[in-house]
Amino acid sequence: MSAIIKMKKLTLRLGEFVLGPVSLQLGQGDYLVLLGPSGCGKTSLLNSIAGVYPVSQGMLALEGADSSRTPPHRRGIGYVSQTPNLFPHLNVRDNIRFGLAYLDLPEGEIEAQFDRIVALLGVGHLLAQSVSTLSGGEARRVALARSMVIRPRLLLLDEPLSMLDPNARVQMLDTLFMLHQETGTTTIHVTHDREEAWAMDEQCAVMLRGRIVQQGSVEELFRNPNSSTVALFLGGTNVFPATFRTESGQTMAELGWMQAELSDPFAEEEGYVLIRPEAIVFAKSQGEADFIGKVKRVSGRGAFSIVEVEVATGINVTIHMPYEQAFRIIPGDQLPLRLSLPLHAIKE
Repeated sequence: MSAIIKMKKLTLRLGEFVLGPVSLQLGQGDYLVLLGPSGCGKTSLLNSIAGVYPVSQGMLALEGADSSRTPPHRRGIGYVSQTPNLFPHLNVRDNIRFGLAYLDLPEGEIEAQFDRIVALLGVGHLLAQSVSTLSGGEARRVALARSMVIRPRLLLLDEPLSMLDPNARVQMLDTLFMLHQETGTTTIHVTHDREEAWAMDEQCAVMLRGRIVQQGSVEELFRNPNSSTVALFLGGTNVFPATFRTESGQTMAELGWMQAELSDPFAEEEGYVLIRPEAIVFAKSQGEADFIGKVKRVSGRGAFSIVEVEVATGINVTIHMPYEQAFRIIPGDQLPLRLSLPLHAIKE
């Protein structure tokens, strides 16, 4: 079976901004979370796939057919933009049904598809309403229904949780997960929010400055970023320069204020190390500690707290600690700390 979407060195030029070259391939049922900061080109990539922007160079194929010049309405793509963009002159029912007129299917099959998507997304009670009466979460569900009712071969989601309150965000995440489980539609989900990537627990790609710089499972990207830039973007607050040496087959990292083992062999003499905030724990004594930290700040985050400690002049380390441990800590305390996991080394 051919890939649902395949891009090879796709390039898009928008004024001074250059997207790409981007190479990417997704099969039937794949769900990719495309993660990157604002302005890195995520939405521009979706618009290129959808046909809003013409491809400057490279190849874009849908189910094996070159689609670089195919008109948007013939690409078989569902697109939910950052704002729902519902038709204000149509009620919810007619908004969802809008694309059905273009499907070459028997009337009974069209009605069955409409009923199925309405039921899956739980919008049946809204059908007679004006779109102006919808909440943010309801409008996003209706936009999603409008995109899914046409049986798209590819679904593009541009910041699908933006501008939703916390409860609506949780509900929408559950909806997206359920919808993918039920339909198996190949999906590209764009976001700048790292928590969305963790919540969906699917394939993930990081885009920086118009290029995809790393792709893999969510776990792989967060645990093993391939550069200090990716590590910092993914929330790796503890990224430090280090020198390395190998003794008896074990590579050690020297940070100046601490030395520790690496998780894997590392051939470089210089680079960076990533210390996950949750991998730092209390040592039973100073003799068992990997380093000593002076508490600078403690801030609560509900079930856990963020503790910032100074390990050398101008060098601070961030720790994620259970609340029941952190609430006893006050600024100025000297804490004996150790690593519960080996360090991860990064070349650049």
